[in-house]
Amino acid sequence: MSVPRRKACVPCFKSKVRCDQQRPVCTRCFRRGNQDQCTYPWPVTQDPSNESEMRTTSSSNGRTDASMSCLEPRSENLTLAVLHRTQSEQTGDGPMCDYPHYSRQPNGRRSSSRLLGPLETSPDESSLHFEHLDLVCTVNSDEIRNRWLNAFAPPLDHSVKAYPSGVMVFISRMLKAYTLMPARQKLMPPFVHRLQQRPSEVPDSLANCFSLLKLCEGRLPASEPIIKSFLTQEMDRLYEQYESYDELNLVAAFQAYLIYSMTIFFEFREDENASLHDAIVTLQKIASEVCQRGLVCAAELKGTRPNWESWILAEAKRRTLFTMYLFDSVLCAHDNLPTFLAKELQGVLAPSYGSLWAAESRMSWNEYYNRFLSEWGSEGPLLIEELWPIPSEASDMQVEARQRRVDKWLATIDNYGTMLFAVTSCTHGC
Repeated sequence: MSVPRRKACVPCFKSKVRCDQQRPVCTRCFRRGNQDQCTYPWPVTQDPSNESEMRTTSSSNGRTDASMSCLEPRSENLTLAVLHRTQSEQTGDGPMCDYPHYSRQPNGRRSSSRLLGPLETSPDESSLHFEHLDLVCTVNSDEIRNRWLNAFAPPLDHSVKAYPSGVMVFISRMLKAYTLMPARQKLMPPFVHRLQQRPSEVPDSLANCFSLLKLCEGRLPASEPIIKSFLTQEMDRLYEQYESYDELNLVAAFQAYLIYSMTIFFEFREDENASLHDAIVTLQKIASEVCQRGLVCAAELKGTRPNWESWILAEAKRRTLFTMYLFDSVLCAHDNLPTFLAKELQGVLAPSYGSLWAAESRMSWNEYYNRFLSEWGSEGPLLIEELWPIPSEASDMQVEARQRRVDKWLATIDNYGTMLFAVTSCTHGC
């Protein structure tokens, strides 16, 4: 099916007026205050190898050809597609890709006039610098890299972690919900920091991830094979390049790869095969590299305030790592394999204050962190192992002190921390 190429932005096209096609916002939309709506449809390009398949699909389902008309290569290694049907419902003129226009920047990031919702950039945010970070590795990254082997060669010094069936259902539904957030809420999951999603410089990995996850929402059955191939192509690209990334882009690649893996598992389960298990092995390799470059700020270990940029990436790394471990447990349970307590994560900080994670400026974050330091004092913040089973040799005083620390932590965490506590509490009774 031939689809005419539309050069005007969406508002000008709907109004049937001339558009000067200025990027990122045309003059008419700028004058009318429609900057958020001024987006340009991508030109239509179709892979000749898929042409016959698309023609066959169109004959069997009249809607498929129209919904697949927005396919276009976004880079040399990846073909992105957008299945968008609301345009045809509003105008009766066939689908149009209502999606932001990107331009590649010299720093390897993308600028966008509209991406993950109306996120304004404050002067504090525009001055963020992720080039000089002070991160320290406090874990054995090799054990993280080889964790997948535990299911086949159980380590003698690890305890089996038996999730109740209800807890496993809860974890699965929460992780599936995370994969739906970009398409339905235009937000990334709660392990991706808001400043990683700044419209001014979103890393390529997250920009592509947001685009690809839009495909899975409201997809047609006939389009599932090609959508899954897009996901796996991007996963392959991330794996090939992750070792060359700087810190910010490495974390984004780790997060995107995890989201793709969860999406394939929850959205394409009827087509399961060994490729997903290969993806988990790769995911743990990327996680190992992420941890090796530092999982905690040096200032956090000293009980002082780190710089904002270092803390953002350290906290994002920890949250993404915890999510990966939960997903690994879901896969093991699905395959009737044992899962083990993550002893290699001992000493890793538990998710931090919700106010710190959601801080909108450097000044407010500094204030929240000063308060955080004064509340936790010399005893230090909560560690992830304090949410694990209480050692049998612990005294009543030690148990009481630990529960008091957990209660203090619970009073300050956000939804992600609450989810993690629900899992550990129902599993270990912490």
